[in-house]
Amino acid sequence: MRWTTLARMYGRTSPERLARLAEAAADLRDKPARSRTEEVRYVATTQLQMRELRSAGRHAEALSVGAESLAAARALHDRQPRRYGGLLAQCLACQADTLVADIPDSVGEIRVLTDEAFDLLRPWLTDTPAKRAPLVATAYGARGHAELEAGDVDAAEQLLWRAFDAARRMRRRDRTTPRQLAWLAGVVGALARCSEAKGDIAEAERLAGKSWELADAGKAVRLAGKEMWAAVSEVGDVFRGGAVRASDADDEG
Repeated sequence: MRWTTLARMYGRTSPERLARLAEAAADLRDKPARSRTEEVRYVATTQLQMRELRSAGRHAEALSVGAESLAAARALHDRQPRRYGGLLAQCLACQADTLVADIPDSVGEIRVLTDEAFDLLRPWLTDTPAKRAPLVATAYGARGHAELEAGDVDAAEQLLWRAFDAARRMRRRDRTTPRQLAWLAGVVGALARCSEAKGDIAEAERLAGKSWELADAGKAVRLAGKEMWAAVSEVGDVFRGGAVRASDADDEG
């Protein structure tokens, strides 16, 4: 779901979104018996909640909600594997990506999660369609970070380049979000570490520079988004003020 859609549904500020997402997830969690549609909604809501918690820097809570979401997706997949394979793969990849922050302690868990994700994503690992590109890129990226930390530079480099190539197949609107640009900066930064480990200092420096550029672009997009919302709010305030003045004038007449 795009950020603008998330903002429209759950609020413009992070505290507002977190409160509403937590309430929506709790309502579904506490139901004694959920329909299949409600189960899918529960997974989608907890995935959004996990993403928002990560953005707010609440890492431990994000992992806990992610595990909850993964368990629900796995139950759906167990009942209808062909229908919910993509949903389960999404939860696996997102949980693995969240665990990247806990490397080196999380290397083993990332390997387990991405192995399962790759099995589900096998039809889309080569010639990845744009719709599946974010998911494939996330899985490759998480595994690449894990293998780099484990010391397998060749495997890490191959996985990270696959993550980069998959990300390039994403739709433009998905490629240019602040979160995606920051993620891509991390992938390119890890590729710089691979080149450095192999003794190619010139390539390491080139890639490190590209990583910095991507990170800076992500900050610029985030700032532009804040400025956009400030402008929207200002227009709304002016409009409401004008409406009030018009209303007062009518009353006076």
